[in-house]
Amino acid sequence: MKLTPEQVEPLQGSDFHCEVAEGAPVVLRLQSVKEAGAGQGFRQFSLHFSGPLDTPLIQGTYEIHHPVLGDGPLFIVPVAREAEQMCYEAACSCRG
Repeated sequence: MKLTPEQVEPLQGSDFHCEVAEGAPVVLRLQSVKEAGAGQGFRQFSLHFSGPLDTPLIQGTYEIHHPVLGDGPLFIVPVAREAEQMCYEAACSCRG
């Protein structure tokens, strides 16, 4: 899955289905897209997701499914636990 900020920004608030080893996919909601800068021909940006507390994900690469973007791997890192949700980040880069 090749992503750009322009592709994912309109999808804020939509659900991404994350395949796990056992059980039903974990649904992550895209909360925000934040550009982090550019250098040496690459743009860096982060995707911020929220997910359920009862099925937390550990840091790792997961197969992600989205109706607009399709399927592909994404490296996800848990960054916080809030009262009602887990928060995750995926750091991305693209040419440009």
